[in-house]
Amino acid sequence: MRKLYLKQNGTGMKEKFTFYDDQQQEIYQGQQTSLSLPPRFGLVDVAKNEQVVTLTGTTFSMMPEFKLTDSKTNSEICKIKKKFTMGKGKVTIKTPKGEYLLDGDFIIRDFKIFDNEQREIVWIQSRVLSWGDVFEININSNLIEEHVAIGILVGIDCAYYSDNRY
Repeated sequence: MRKLYLKQNGTGMKEKFTFYDDQQQEIYQGQQTSLSLPPRFGLVDVAKNEQVVTLTGTTFSMMPEFKLTDSKTNSEICKIKKKFTMGKGKVTIKTPKGEYLLDGDFIIRDFKIFDNEQREIVWIQSRVLSWGDVFEININSNLIEEHVAIGILVGIDCAYYSDNRY
């Protein structure tokens, strides 16, 4: 498992995300790449100074929906969509390998993501005794690429908290 921390500023697709390691070294930065429609969000590998994934929102849909693509190949990694439910929210993640399962509480941001074989690939929780919005992320790097897991987490955040503002 690889442990990273997320520092978040802003709301929805207008947010800036900074991911860093135990030594407080920035690993990834993410923010909206343009003010165009549909909205786009880029995740940059700080060490390589290159964009690794792009998150693109749909302009017109009943519920927020986002597509995560590999920035080098422009191939689709997954689709992330908020579903309408009474009470507890639901987000689906559809990949070419099947649908990922989310389990936990989005409101307090304490949840796990399981792949289509029910293996835990990501776990995120609020960091206790931190100043501001800081979250601890554990990524099973044997099962999912780090930048893909982070892109999915950003997509979940945007889908769940965007309120379809676009």
